[in-house]
Amino acid sequence: MNIQEYKQAFLAEARRLTVRASQALAALRADATNQREAFEVTRFFHNLKGSSSVMGYTAVTAVCAEMEDTFQAAVEGGKPAFPTCLSAAERSFRQIEQALKELENA
Repeated sequence: MNIQEYKQAFLAEARRLTVRASQALAALRADATNQREAFEVTRFFHNLKGSSSVMGYTAVTAVCAEMEDTFQAAVEGGKPAFPTCLSAAERSFRQIEQALKELENA
Protein backbone atom coordinates (compact mmCIF):
# COMPACT_ATOMS: atom_id res chain seq x y z
CA MET A 1 0.00 0.00 0.00
CA ASN A 2 1.16 3.53 -0.66
CA ILE A 3 0.55 6.49 1.65
CA GLN A 4 -2.60 7.57 -0.21
CA GLU A 5 -4.09 4.11 0.21
CA TYR A 6 -3.27 4.17 3.93
CA LYS A 7 -4.83 7.61 4.21
CA GLN A 8 -8.01 6.44 2.47
CA ALA A 9 -8.18 3.35 4.69
CA PHE A 10 -7.70 5.53 7.77
CA LEU A 11 -10.44 7.94 6.69
CA ALA A 12 -12.88 5.11 5.92
CA GLU A 13 -12.28 3.50 9.32
CA ALA A 14 -12.49 6.86 11.10
CA ARG A 15 -15.85 7.55 9.48
CA ARG A 16 -17.15 4.10 10.44
CA LEU A 17 -16.01 4.58 14.03
CA THR A 18 -17.49 8.07 14.18
CA VAL A 19 -20.93 6.82 13.16
CA ARG A 20 -20.96 4.19 15.91
CA ALA A 21 -19.59 6.60 18.51
CA SER A 22 -22.24 9.17 17.59
CA GLN A 23 -24.89 6.54 18.26
CA ALA A 24 -23.29 5.76 21.62
CA LEU A 25 -23.23 9.46 22.54
CA ALA A 26 -26.91 9.77 21.68
CA ALA A 27 -27.65 6.79 23.93
CA LEU A 28 -25.63 8.41 26.73
CA ARG A 29 -27.61 11.62 26.34
CA ALA A 30 -30.73 9.53 27.00
CA ASP A 31 -29.15 7.54 29.86
CA ALA A 32 -25.87 8.83 31.26
CA THR A 33 -25.51 5.70 33.42
CA ASN A 34 -25.26 3.37 30.40
CA GLN A 35 -21.79 1.94 30.97
CA ARG A 36 -21.86 -0.11 27.76
CA GLU A 37 -22.28 3.02 25.66
CA ALA A 38 -19.69 4.91 27.74
CA PHE A 39 -17.28 2.07 26.99
CA GLU A 40 -18.10 2.36 23.27
CA VAL A 41 -17.24 6.06 23.32
CA THR A 42 -14.02 5.31 25.20
CA ARG A 43 -13.13 2.63 22.67
CA PHE A 44 -13.83 5.02 19.79
CA PHE A 45 -11.43 7.62 21.16
CA HIS A 46 -8.83 4.93 21.94
CA ASN A 47 -8.96 3.35 18.49
CA LEU A 48 -8.94 6.64 16.62
CA LYS A 49 -6.11 7.91 18.84
CA GLY A 50 -3.97 4.93 17.88
CA SER A 51 -4.63 5.00 14.16
CA SER A 52 -4.28 8.78 13.89
CA SER A 53 -1.00 8.60 15.80
CA VAL A 54 0.37 5.99 13.40
CA MET A 55 -0.62 8.21 10.48
CA GLY A 56 0.97 11.29 12.07
CA TYR A 57 -2.28 13.22 12.50
CA THR A 58 -1.31 14.84 15.77
CA ALA A 59 -4.34 17.15 16.09
CA VAL A 60 -6.74 14.20 16.00
CA THR A 61 -4.49 12.18 18.31
CA ALA A 62 -4.44 14.94 20.95
CA VAL A 63 -8.22 15.39 20.97
CA CYS A 64 -8.76 11.64 21.21
CA ALA A 65 -6.22 11.17 24.01
CA GLU A 66 -7.89 13.80 26.19
CA MET A 67 -11.37 12.40 25.67
CA GLU A 68 -10.25 8.80 26.11
CA ASP A 69 -8.86 9.70 29.53
CA THR A 70 -12.08 11.50 30.46
CA PHE A 71 -14.37 8.63 29.53
CA GLN A 72 -12.00 5.95 30.81
CA ALA A 73 -12.13 7.52 34.28
CA ALA A 74 -15.93 7.46 34.18
CA VAL A 75 -16.09 3.86 32.96
CA GLU A 76 -13.54 2.55 35.45
CA GLY A 77 -15.19 4.42 38.29
CA GLY A 78 -18.64 3.17 37.32
CA LYS A 79 -19.78 6.78 37.20
CA PRO A 80 -22.33 8.22 34.82
CA ALA A 81 -21.15 10.25 31.86
CA PHE A 82 -21.82 13.68 33.25
CA PRO A 83 -23.27 16.40 31.00
CA THR A 84 -19.88 18.13 30.94
CA CYS A 85 -18.26 14.93 29.62
CA LEU A 86 -20.94 14.59 26.97
CA SER A 87 -20.64 18.22 25.92
CA ALA A 88 -16.86 17.90 25.71
CA ALA A 89 -17.23 14.73 23.65
CA GLU A 90 -19.62 16.45 21.26
CA ARG A 91 -17.18 19.35 20.83
CA SER A 92 -14.40 16.83 20.25
CA PHE A 93 -16.48 15.05 17.62
CA ARG A 94 -16.94 18.34 15.77
CA GLN A 95 -13.17 18.96 15.92
CA ILE A 96 -12.46 15.44 14.68
CA GLU A 97 -15.00 15.70 11.88
CA GLN A 98 -13.45 19.00 10.77
CA ALA A 99 -9.97 17.49 10.86
CA LEU A 100 -11.16 14.50 8.82
CA LYS A 101 -12.68 16.81 6.21
CA GLU A 102 -9.42 18.71 6.00
CA LEU A 103 -7.50 15.44 5.56
CA GLU A 104 -9.88 14.35 2.81
CA ASN A 105 -9.26 17.60 0.96
CA ALA A 106 -5.48 17.63 1.45
